[in-house]
Amino acid sequence: MKLETNPLRLAQGCEVFLNHCRVGKSLSPHSLRAYAIDLAEFQRYLGVDMEAQNVDRETLRGYLSYLMGPRRLSPASVKRRIACLKAFFRWLELEDRVPVTPFHRMDLRIRLPQRLPRGLSREEIAALLSAARRPFLHHSGSLSFDGCQHRPDRFNALTSLLALELLYASAVRVSELCALTAGDVLANDANGLRVHGKGNRERWVPITDDLLKDQLRHYLTVRDAWQPTGYPPIKRLLINSKGMPLTPTIIRKRLAALTRSAPLSRHVTPHMIRHTTATHLLQNGLDLRHTQRLLGHSSISTTEIYTAVSDRSLEEAMKRIQG
Repeated sequence: MKLETNPLRLAQGCEVFLNHCRVGKSLSPHSLRAYAIDLAEFQRYLGVDMEAQNVDRETLRGYLSYLMGPRRLSPASVKRRIACLKAFFRWLELEDRVPVTPFHRMDLRIRLPQRLPRGLSREEIAALLSAARRPFLHHSGSLSFDGCQHRPDRFNALTSLLALELLYASAVRVSELCALTAGDVLANDANGLRVHGKGNRERWVPITDDLLKDQLRHYLTVRDAWQPTGYPPIKRLLINSKGMPLTPTIIRKRLAALTRSAPLSRHVTPHMIRHTTATHLLQNGLDLRHTQRLLGHSSISTTEIYTAVSDRSLEEAMKRIQG
């Protein structure tokens, strides 16, 4: 291995690495932003723009102590920052900018506490869906979407309803929901979603609810009326009445509004709905492998935590029945 002649400074190395992640690895904007923040924090900790090859194990151990001590970060946050540095120095090694990554043969394990996912009861998810459907409820008991092509309030309410319905029906992550395009929905008359998940992994998620499929087809029709004039059509599925794509932040705000309208006594996040879907499907008999595929988990061990949730709910149900 022959190193580059000029020693690489950390600031320059971080800049080149982030550009590599942007172009070569096609990371999502969210992942790129997280990498940039984590690398900047490491540089602030060092206080000087040192040569990358001078970062050693003692430097890394000191940084780890800083994160877990004065910074008082959670184990998950510490693990993310260390994973970023590992990727950075591994890339520098592959590019012959450092002789070897300082993480080489370094025993650095960060154990995460085993937390059970928080989900909603069937009554709570039903209350949320009822709140989202309320603007469209006809006196006959059916749903009517009249006016969604002309009235901004009704179109925005329809978008909120569809976002909630899709989160619960498909268990997608909120970032995956916002990334869906019109072409990913019921493509080629298929009954499902083409989801672009973590690590650019694509998966197919079936939609089995006929009412939801009808809502999707109707939405695909009416959303054209809200496309911005004079600009190329917006490809993202979920847009607002100004023709702008919905972001995860907007989804969370709309879900919070529905939670107040339901009303529910606790804060609800999109990820809680994802957990809720997985738990309810397991309770209804879906096997672990199919649940793993639905959630887009690369390892089944990530999915296995939901079995503990189902076991706990089984125990609680039996206690209620048996007194």
